[in-house]
Amino acid sequence: MLCGCQYSRLTIPNEVSYADVAAEYAKQVGKNLGFYPADLHDIATAVRGVVSSTIKDAFEPSEKASMEISCERIPVGLRIAVKDMGLPVYATEIFNKDAHPVTEPTPGS
Repeated sequence: MLCGCQYSRLTIPNEVSYADVAAEYAKQVGKNLGFYPADLHDIATAVRGVVSSTIKDAFEPSEKASMEISCERIPVGLRIAVKDMGLPVYATEIFNKDAHPVTEPTPGS
């Protein structure tokens, strides 16, 4: 029986230039797991896009932080997760550019 416990992770700074590093990492993990070349290209393209978007959307331009990309072999393939400690995706809905809370409608109004 094959152990499903193949897991690795990479920590990168929140700089867009590191999106290529993350993409290559995920691609190499996929290669080690036996994915076809076309799939490896798709994996790299997807990871590059997610990491770039996350860096642009979750962090302030001057903010110095890191993010983690993890790869885990699962029974149906490969699970890739991108974790950051930047702003939540909904932050722009909660705060405007002047950092004043946006008032949310109260129920029934």
